[in-house]
Amino acid sequence: MEDQLAIINSHLDLNVSTYCEHVFVSEDYVENDHGIQLSAFTITEDLSGAHVGDYNAHKYRVNARKQLDNGVFIYTKIGGYDTVCECKEFIEGYINQVPTKLIMNY
Repeated sequence: MEDQLAIINSHLDLNVSTYCEHVFVSEDYVENDHGIQLSAFTITEDLSGAHVGDYNAHKYRVNARKQLDNGVFIYTKIGGYDTVCECKEFIEGYINQVPTKLIMNY
């Protein structure tokens, strides 16, 4: 049976005024230019809503790390949920899908 990937650590970013949690997963280790490990995902408050025409906005969004052609890392939205627990359940399922493992080289 194939090994299951899992969330191994997470921490809140207290340097921002909205909810932001960095999520680290097994088999993923990427550092920035300063030698600091980058999280594979972030869970943040979703600031979308009716005020910007998004009438189905969830309270939280899941963002996945992506590297641009110039080497810069960004986090793009891949899902939205109403609780942090739902976000983490989504991440656990997402990282164990075969296409995700192939794309992310897990």
